[in-house]
Amino acid sequence: MSEVTGDGAAPAAPARSPWKRAALPAAFAALVVVQLAALFYFEPPGLLFSDVPASGRDLDTHIEQTWRFTEAFDGWGKTWSYDPHLLAGWPNGTIFDADNKGWELWTWAWTKLGVPRGVAFNLFLLFAHLAVPWVVFFSARLFGLRRGTALLAGALGLALWYADGFLHWAWWGGMTAYTVSAYACLLPVAFFFRYLADRRIRHAVGLAATLPLVHLIHPYAFFALAAPMLLLYVRAFRTLRPRDHAVAGIAVAATLAANAWWLIVAFRFWHYASDSGVLGAGEPKHLLTDWLGLVSDRDATGAAAMRSGFRFLALGAAALTLAFWRRDRDSRFSPLLAAVLPLLAVAYLGGLSDALRQVQPYRLILPALFFAVIPAAAL
Repeated sequence: MSEVTGDGAAPAAPARSPWKRAALPAAFAALVVVQLAALFYFEPPGLLFSDVPASGRDLDTHIEQTWRFTEAFDGWGKTWSYDPHLLAGWPNGTIFDADNKGWELWTWAWTKLGVPRGVAFNLFLLFAHLAVPWVVFFSARLFGLRRGTALLAGALGLALWYADGFLHWAWWGGMTAYTVSAYACLLPVAFFFRYLADRRIRHAVGLAATLPLVHLIHPYAFFALAAPMLLLYVRAFRTLRPRDHAVAGIAVAATLAANAWWLIVAFRFWHYASDSGVLGAGEPKHLLTDWLGLVSDRDATGAAAMRSGFRFLALGAAALTLAFWRRDRDSRFSPLLAAVLPLLAVAYLGGLSDALRQVQPYRLILPALFFAVIPAAAL
């Protein structure tokens, strides 16, 4: 307890030195400098702001999908079309580009503002890089971390973004939308956690805005969000008022409404779906090879060198913090455990199941890592 003076008033806090007052702004500035230096090293401005879309690897697939979407939407008011140059007339905009819907809308919206289509496409890459530490920072603040600790969480998220072998390979290879959704998944869980703690309308609005958006960026966000969101709802069920149930219902309804335009088309063409369990089939052996920094199966863990130091730093520190939070009955323990542990289990065991192989389970390690950086920073 704080000491008090004779009249019952708490004593004034000792004045901090100018160096201590400047420490946090200096840390923010340093993170910005490091972030921009890394960004423009890997994605030079001449590439990002060119009217020629950044291409190569899986980016070519997303360029083709985005171009067909903008042409169909502007030309016929439809979100899909047949492309005679793709597999002799594949129905584009139906199922295979379900992971590109947000990027397509982003590009189309910027072109309506007069931005060249290639620049608009590349601006999504710029956004993907710039948002990483600040989404993590803001989510950590919603989970109750102090500013300095939340900034550390953002820095660790940025370190994973550029230094983790699989994560770096994923956005470099063109899985940009998925990597954005992997860290953006923190926001709906953090808003829901904070709303249930404070019942403030701004957190309800944040939940209703971010839950549809994350699913629009990539539908696999559902797998990352299902366990922690359901746990939060069930845990608080007995204390929820009608307004609280309405908030949760509105968030779910908004998510379905925001994604209905492409889901309806996808179900219409569902008979085109085929086996996709070729890549990302993580198995228990990959936990060992990841720990050792070895690539044993490029189809499972990516084609880049496996650099995993920050990964296991985040997971190890998170495990310790979660153990402390469980002992202290901290309200953050169960939702963050539910966010990390099931995803890790699916990532390293999913390849053993024919059903789970269809979602390329190893990629689910990415949202697990971003959820882990919050308790890791708290350590």
